[in-house]
Amino acid sequence: MVKFWDHISKDHQEWALRQSLFFIASAPLTGKHINCSPKGRPSATLTIFNENLIGYMDATGSGVETISHVYENGRATIMFCSFESSPRIMRWFCTGKVYETDHPEYEYWLKRMGKEEYPAMRAIIVLKVFKVQTSCGFAVPLLSHYVDEEKGPRGKFVDRKTLDNFAIKSAAVPEIMENYRAKMNPKSLDGLPGLRRAMKTNGQNVFLQELIWWGKSTASQWQAIVLGAAIGIWLTLALQTAVCSLDLGRLTM
Repeated sequence: MVKFWDHISKDHQEWALRQSLFFIASAPLTGKHINCSPKGRPSATLTIFNENLIGYMDATGSGVETISHVYENGRATIMFCSFESSPRIMRWFCTGKVYETDHPEYEYWLKRMGKEEYPAMRAIIVLKVFKVQTSCGFAVPLLSHYVDEEKGPRGKFVDRKTLDNFAIKSAAVPEIMENYRAKMNPKSLDGLPGLRRAMKTNGQNVFLQELIWWGKSTASQWQAIVLGAAIGIWLTLALQTAVCSLDLGRLTM
């Protein structure tokens, strides 16, 4: 079951640093590309300063999506998931800043992280965590091992059966799955309309909910609306001035 916190608890901190990797997702305000990057060695590259503040060392790579997006809008989400016997997915919803190696505050954050700088480092990304989410993680495969006759010990992923078993049991009583979707899937964390079938089960008018969200999303772009109105007023005044000047010129001829 999904749970939320407004901070990273001690238990969550310790669990996160035990994982082998984490992912960071970000997106621009405009454009088509939403980025998700894997990051290795959390214990060596990630520092948890307190329950709501973290930082990680960003290595030079072939892309610069996360840095570009954080510079533009500050939004990012970090995700951890367990590939061991105890499943868990944990997300940290964040806002942050970028401190490149030539930034005046870079040395301050590097010292505060208490980690050694490595040659490929290009920045430290500091993130404020405003929400923590955990969920079951049963959809994440289990990392297992086997011995290959030619290559020796190898790793492989094995699907967990928990969700399949839940689906099979729910199929016998359709109301179970229907009620679960109605409870968990009608809207996103930001209130964006979600699974239409779930909304209908809850007695919601889908068109009305879409219209309400359209109004909210449009109102959130108030800067563009104000700019458009200002440009419109300026063009109107400029046109009126030009017409008046033209009329005045004709009268004096």
